[in-house]
Amino acid sequence: MHRILVLVVLVTGVLAPVAARADGVPEVGPRIGLFAAPATFPAGAPFHVEQGFTCDAGRAACLSGLTHFDLYVDGQPVPAATDPTFGDNGTLLEKLDLTNFGDGLPAGTHTFSGEWYYLGRLVQTQAVTIDFV
Repeated sequence: MHRILVLVVLVTGVLAPVAARADGVPEVGPRIGLFAAPATFPAGAPFHVEQGFTCDAGRAACLSGLTHFDLYVDGQPVPAATDPTFGDNGTLLEKLDLTNFGDGLPAGTHTFSGEWYYLGRLVQTQAVTIDFV
């Protein structure tokens, strides 16, 4: 697979702030990552899902419009806001897709599915089931 595709950010969800957010899309509640999702979460509590791609410096072509993350909840697509990160020199370093769930989800079992597309090609899928109690 491409070296420029770095899924570490996706897996761990931890990235030290080395660059400024471009549009500063606000996040609500804690982050639920698809690779380290909790088994349960409080029903009605706000949360967000943010996943996407990052690239080696100088290789921003991987962040084209064809590169994106799609989120589905219970089989239905959920819209996201693009939340890019730029380096000090203005180079696009990271492209994350952020979905806020300000009112949380109702009680019950919900399935989250993610699809990562790199330059238009599906390169990763992940599904997780969470009980909202």
